[in-house]
Amino acid sequence: MFQKDSDIMILNDVPVKMEEKAEIKNDRLYVPVTALFQVLDIPEAEENINWIEKGKNVSILY
Repeated sequence: MFQKDSDIMILNDVPVKMEEKAEIKNDRLYVPVTALFQVLDIPEAEENINWIEKGKNVSILY
């Protein structure tokens, strides 16, 4: 669970601190990519991240 303007997510009923706060921009929720790695149980490794358009979009491979 993510809450806007909070840097705490709830993962399996456990509060977990994120690097940045979740925020809403243009009716979209933005969360740190590292938080998604934790949610999806993906090891954080450079070969799993492919930045597209220099930081605007990312594809995550696992």
